[in-house]
Order: sequence, then structure tokens, then C-alpha cells
Amino acid sequence: MLEDRGDYVVINDLIEVLRNELPEKAIEIGEVLELLLDSLIITRIDIGIKLQKANDSKNFTLLEQLATVSRELAVYESKIQDFRNLFEVDFIQEKTVPDAEKSLPDYEQYRVDNNIEHTLYENFSHKRPFAFEFEGRKVMVDTWIDMLIKTAEILFKKDRAKIESFANDEDMNGRKMRYFSLHDKSGMRKPVQLAGEELYIETNLSANSIRNIIVKMLQKYGIKITEFKIYLRADYTELHK
Repeated sequence: MLEDRGDYVVINDLIEVLRNELPEKAIEIGEVLELLLDSLIITRIDIGIKLQKANDSKNFTLLEQLATVSRELAVYESKIQDFRNLFEVDFIQEKTVPDAEKSLPDYEQYRVDNNIEHTLYENFSHKRPFAFEFEGRKVMVDTWIDMLIKTAEILFKKDRAKIESFANDEDMNGRKMRYFSLHDKSGMRKPVQLAGEELYIETNLSANSIRNIIVKMLQKYGIKITEFKIYLRADYTELHK
């Protein structure tokens, strides 16, 4: 059990309170930790490439330094994964909102410049997408779910077998829920069937969860994260302060 010895605060208990009382924040923290974990893994993979080059050039000093860094990163990956798992929330109860409060905010007031490029390393909570650009194509979208599905469709056309393999890939699914499933959508909360195919994708996800899944899909396809650009339509952050 992880705990803060100095303040005698048991981390498990603290997180349990967050999970029960502020589930949205628990999910947000978990998403940030997941993105950090992915970044560490990518870094360690890049170190592996440099290790090979250092070995080929017989640069043994650099070889030893890189090997040490790689080992340390692996230790932190394990700790962060354990910590991230503590923040996983099974679901967020939908809040009942009176009809009078369901009206959307003044669109013009929160409109942002949809020509500005954003990367997959940003926080997209309370933001609405306008489009994404990938492999020379700019695709218009209305929602984050729309972005997830259209990205999956593009990747499906590139390599059908690879995206279908996500259904049995632990890295592409949550600890308690599946994000990809072949033929069987049972156990998924809000599955969407991919373009008439037998692949189902979970869409009951936050903006940042969708961002993380897109990052992982690109990694599996060997595509640089920086090649995927996002354009925003509106930013409602001020409404949630």
C-alpha cells in the first residue's frame, strides 16, 4: 500500500474519496498519468534505438549511461502504472440537469481560432473539436467521439489486421473495460460499430481518454504523434471554474 509516511496519509484512502466524491477529477488525474506513462515508454523505446547505435559504434560509455537510464525509467513506469490504476473509475454517474439549464452556452462567446494547430499532448477537457489533420487530410468533426471513429476508420484502411488485433491487446484496453472488441459488444457501455465491420469501439469516454486512445493507436501503427494535428471549435473552460 502506498502511503505518505510524513503526514500519515494513506494514499489508497485519499484516492477512494476522490473516486467517490470527485470522479471526474479522479479520471482526469488518471488520464494525465496514463499519458505520462506512454511518454516514458516511448522514451525508453527511443533509448533502445540509441543503445543499438552506441553498441555498433563501440561507444561503451554512452552505452552504459543509456542502459542505466532505461532501467530507471522501467522502475518509474511500474510505479506510475500502479498509481494510475488506483485512479480508475468504473463509470461516472450522469447528473440530472433541469431542462432550463440544458441550453448550450453562447457559442460566439467561447469560439476559438480554428486555424490554430494543437497537438495530442494537450489537455482537451471542456473543449470542442473542429477538425483533425492526419497524413495530409483535414477531416471535419463535431465531437471527440467523431474524431475517434474517423481516425479509426483511416487506420482501418491502412491495416485492417492491426486495428482488429487491438481487441486482444491489453495495452489497448482498460483494466476494467474494453475499448475495442471484435464481433461481441457485450460489456461495453456505448459501443460504435466501425463502418459496417465487426469491430466495435467504446465511445463512453472523456475528451482526454479519446486523446490517449488515439495516441496509442498511432504508436501501434508506428506513426509519429506529432503528425496528428487538432483544431478546436470552442473552449468552455471558463464555465467550469
